[in-house]
Parts: sequence; structure tokens; C-alpha cells
Amino acid sequence: MSSESRASTTTPLDPQFNGPGDDASCPSTGLGPNGFLMPTGSNSLESELGALEPFMHGLDGTGDPMTNLQPGHNLFTQLSNGMGTIHFPGAAMGYPAQPSSGMSGVFGLGMPQPGFQASLNSGSSMHAAMSLSASEVSQLQLLIAQWSHLRERVDSAFSTATAACEQATEANRKVLDIEEWRSERASERESSIGPIRTEPEEKTRAARKVALEDTVHQKMISMLGIRYVGKRGVYDLPEPPPAPQVPPEDEASVWTPEWTKKLKYSPYNRAFLARVDTLLTDMEQHIPEEKRVYLAASVKSRQGAIKTYFGTLAKAFCRGRDPSLQAKYEESIEDHREFRRRERQSQDLLSAAKRVEEDIAHHLGRPVGEVCGIAALIQVQWLDELHSDCGAVDLAEWDARKREAGGGVQQAWEARRLRWKSMFLRKILLLLLKKVHEDQKGKAAHGSTFIFPGLHANTIDTAPPSDKLPWRRCVSQAWITRNQADWAFKDDDVDKVPILAVDIPDDLFTDEDRLWLEEDKLDTSAGDSDDVTGNQVE
Repeated sequence: MSSESRASTTTPLDPQFNGPGDDASCPSTGLGPNGFLMPTGSNSLESELGALEPFMHGLDGTGDPMTNLQPGHNLFTQLSNGMGTIHFPGAAMGYPAQPSSGMSGVFGLGMPQPGFQASLNSGSSMHAAMSLSASEVSQLQLLIAQWSHLRERVDSAFSTATAACEQATEANRKVLDIEEWRSERASERESSIGPIRTEPEEKTRAARKVALEDTVHQKMISMLGIRYVGKRGVYDLPEPPPAPQVPPEDEASVWTPEWTKKLKYSPYNRAFLARVDTLLTDMEQHIPEEKRVYLAASVKSRQGAIKTYFGTLAKAFCRGRDPSLQAKYEESIEDHREFRRRERQSQDLLSAAKRVEEDIAHHLGRPVGEVCGIAALIQVQWLDELHSDCGAVDLAEWDARKREAGGGVQQAWEARRLRWKSMFLRKILLLLLKKVHEDQKGKAAHGSTFIFPGLHANTIDTAPPSDKLPWRRCVSQAWITRNQADWAFKDDDVDKVPILAVDIPDDLFTDEDRLWLEEDKLDTSAGDSDDVTGNQVE
């Protein structure tokens, strides 16, 4: 057996088993990590291995390591430095040299230990011997043969257990997610104000670079030969010449873009935008960096600001030459403003929903849980439209209606009723509006605009929104009768919205509320199953 192969059998223990402060080799003490006995000193390695020759033969795979070990063999050798090492296969493979307290068997491996003792005294001579019987040698041979197989089984079991733990952790996470989802759904059904309404999250948009926009706007307007009067100014844009143009070379020249052509079809327009970028870049190159606006922005932001404003000017030019386009544009602007008014009003009504439920419950002598769910009836698309113009009537009639409602001469919005709404829904929304008005009246300066009930001539007779269908109790039977081809409602869900099963009493309203609850012939046509109180008639 070569010295190289023999040396490989005495490799110290894996460092991962070392205790804190343990040395992986401990060459000066003869002790391996955690108290294991190991060969001491490189000079004594050959002499120690020579003493192990009877049973070391075969550790390299050429034979049985215990074949030549005879019963009664002395495993102790005296070293030249006075230190002692017990030579046996377990020591070479990392087994403890001395069994722990309370353990039975040689090396703590379950074999009997007749008279085994070992003492180590640094710097002094010592003598210790251990003899093995034939049965002990056989057991030791069996343990050595089984060691590798047992180690593989332990490693396999550990890997299996690790994978099982990971699977269990993932399964537990999924269970928790499901429980959380079920809890949220249950909370929605049990909420005192009906299902929890979550407004759609607004898309996150980067903050507008106002300073950059102002810089681009001023430069572009000045290149058109027009005096800049602000971002909201209305500009008379120059007409493009009929013949194709050549981009001017002089920086002071006036440009006349081809407003009706897209950029990819107009080299002149592309040259115009490039000149805007060049002039702004040159203008800021000679000023301190902390005062720069255009060059402080990224190239993408600069190009985006130039193209966006050019597109805005091109649309304004086209609208100014086409009255129908201008009318549609102004109408879309007004529709957007009106919708924003209803959005703000819906937030005010939601803040009063809980208190209105409490008022109804107190008036009827019923638990709040039986009249809750009003928040589910507050949808922006179900609210009366708020307009500042007189609509289909003349201004005098419009002002007279406002004064009758208590608005005087102040600025006001007309609440134009949606005709499809039932008296039940109209009453609920009126109670909410009154509660909000009470809150605002108590403030010194709430800054709110007066709202008055609209005229019948301005009533809006359109279908309910298809993306927000109301419940059956919220839709007028008269409207359903006149529009039988339209499926305009969904079945009442009194478990989810208990207020749908409640009749709203008349004595909750005053004489001042009569204008809000007025009805015309279309509201009381034949087939209407809702009486003037808004309660269902059998």
C-alpha cells in the first residue's frame, strides 16, 4: 500500500463538524476536531501508519481492512514526542477516541468495552493498550462495511425531508391565501354599509414637467410669429402655403407648419420640430447648469414635449376651420367637467351613508343590519347630472326654478333627473343629499355650489348604464313598460343589499322636498307598480 493512499485514509474530519474555535487539524496536540484522536506531526505519519498495516490494507479498495487484525492486537503506539495515539480504523475515519459518558460499547458504537482506558498527558510518556476479542473484531468489520451505505441512506432521507418541508410550506401559504380571500368576501357581505366599494385605482402617471412644457410652448409659439400669452391662450395659427415649402435657414424666420399633415408625411414639419430642439439646446448651453430647464430633462422627455404640443396646435387649427369639430370638442370638455362634478358628489354621499342608515333604522324601530347597504346604491352613473346651463328651457324659466328651490341669484347647478330611476332610489339619494347639505350648512365657508332639482323639460330619458346595471327595485316600472326591449336591471339581492327590501316612509321628508320628488305623466304611465311613495304595490 503506497504512502499516498494510506495518507488519504487519515484525512481530518470535515470542518463543518468543528465546534467554535476548533482547529480542523490540530497538528500539535494529536487531537482532531471535537476531541477525536488524529495522527500528530507530519514526521510521525509513516511510523503511525506502519503500526496500522495489519488492518489498513484494503482501505484503498484492494482488500478487507480488518482481515489481518488478530484478537488481542495492541492498538497503542508510543510516539517519539511522548504523545500517544490509539490506532484503529475509527480514529482514521473520524470516530471518537473515547466514548461519551453513559454510552456503552467501544467508540460509542454499541460494542462492549472491556477495560478500555486512554490517558493523554502533554509532554510526558504514557502507556495504554486495548485488546479486541474475535467477536469485537467481527462487529467492527461489519460496522466499517455498513458505514458508507448508512451515510448514503441518511443523506437521501435528509434530502427527502427537505423537499417535503418546502412542499408543506407552499401548501400552508396557499391555505392562508384562500382563508384571507374568504374572510374578505365574508366581510363584504356582513358590512353595515353593504358591499365594500373600492374605486378603481387611477393609473400612475409621471408628474408633469410644467417648467419644461412652458419653455417648449414659448419657443414654438414665437417661431410661428405669434406673441405668447400663456398656456391657456387661444392663438390664431398661420395658414400653411399651398405649395410645398423649404425649411428656412435663418433662425429668425417665421415658420408655417403643415398642420393637416402627419409628421411622417411632412419633411417640413420634422424640420420645424428639429429646429425647436436645436434653438432650445443652444439657448441653455451657456447658462449655469442649476438654471437649465430644457437640458435638465432627458432626451425622451424633451422630444415628447415638443411632439405633444405640436399635435395640440394641429388639432386646434383643424377645429378652428371646422365648426362641427369645435362643437364636439366643447361638448366633450363640458361632459368631462360634469362627470367630475358627480364624482365629487358621490364621495360626499358616501360619507353620509352610515348616518342615513341609522336614521332610517331609528325611525322604523329596526336594527341597522336590516336597513344597511345604501353605499351600494351610490354609483356615479346613477346620480342626476349636474349642469350649469339652462338646457331645453329659456334662462328666465331656469332662474325661476332655482329661486323656487331657495337658490336665489347665486351660481347653481341643475340636477337633471335620470327618468329610469324609481321613486325608491330617488328617495334614498335625496336623504343622502339632505344629510350632506346639513353638514355643509354648519361650516362657515364650505365653498360648495348650490344644487336645485331640475325641470321636467330637462329630464334625461336614456337607458341605465350597461356596465353598472341597477337592481330591479331601483328602476321605474313605467320606464320598463315603455322600453320592454331593453333589459335594464338585475334581480334584487336583499342578502347583499338589505335596504332593497325596505319601504322608505313619507314622513322622513318635508314640504321643501316636494320639488325633488315631483313626477310627470311619463313617471306615472299605465303599468307603473310604484305608487307616489316609492313603495311596491301588490
